[in-house]
Amino acid sequence: MTGRPPFPQTPAHVLKKRAHAAGQGAHGRVTAAAATDCEYEFVQHVPVSASCGVPEAVRDAIERWDFDAPELPDDDRAIVRFMAAVVAAPTVPDEIFSAVEERLTAREILEIMQVTGFYWSFGRVCTVLEVETESDHGDAVIDASLRMQGTAR
Repeated sequence: MTGRPPFPQTPAHVLKKRAHAAGQGAHGRVTAAAATDCEYEFVQHVPVSASCGVPEAVRDAIERWDFDAPELPDDDRAIVRFMAAVVAAPTVPDEIFSAVEERLTAREILEIMQVTGFYWSFGRVCTVLEVETESDHGDAVIDASLRMQGTAR
């Protein structure tokens, strides 16, 4: 094999790369939060997903697990269904995997799984330890993420 393998080096690499990508990264946070029933995580990622252009109606559909909502575009629907399936069970139904495989590369699928796993884990920490929900940190989270990426608003 020549060149770099089709796998990211670390989960931190994935999170930095996808931190504010419209769709995949932003939907991933709210999907994992909804899937783990983690109110803290969901509340904190509302402003992040909004800054990525995720409409409120899409976040609401994800929170309700309404993946057939007309507000959810087909590509986003496939990705969100895949992420929810990853959280829900040890395997993913073939039709869900096929739908995401039509839209993403093998590397992107792996990266989405890593991001989903990270946020699933964080959600479980919050729910098991009963972390109290606080008001969102608004633009502070977004600004910190942009600084990590070396960009500014």
